[in-house]
Amino acid sequence: MKIRTMQGVDRKRGKAIRQIILWSLASAVASALIVMGVQTLWASAGDAPRLDVLLSQKLPDIEGREMLLIELEYPPGAETKPHRHPSHTVVYMISGQVESSVDDGAPVVYGPGESFYESPMQLHATFRNPSETKPFKAIAVMVRDTSKPVTILEDSR
Repeated sequence: MKIRTMQGVDRKRGKAIRQIILWSLASAVASALIVMGVQTLWASAGDAPRLDVLLSQKLPDIEGREMLLIELEYPPGAETKPHRHPSHTVVYMISGQVESSVDDGAPVVYGPGESFYESPMQLHATFRNPSETKPFKAIAVMVRDTSKPVTILEDSR
């Protein structure tokens, strides 16, 4: 009969705690980099959009993938430069309106309760708040390949 000592249990617990701390730090750094990367897209000279990463979760059953949950808030007139996301992206509008177009499609205006999907690497040609007076708020869900950047500016391809 094998008897486990407390020292062995403490060593395993310590290793688990170190892994949790490292994962938490990695998630915090990834979240900061995501927000900084998206900030480079801002084309408006006025107030900058606010982006908060609400969740950054590795997908254990899909190697090298993570899910991001991001809250977006764009002030009146704010927009992004043309870009691509190497991820599956769903955007759900909470309030206000966004004008969005992908590839060479015509821009579509989405309002509260509406949502849209972007395939990986589709050109996000237009993404702007068409209102001159009201901000918009939305939630974006992304399933991304962690080996690629979150956003690629169109002129940097």
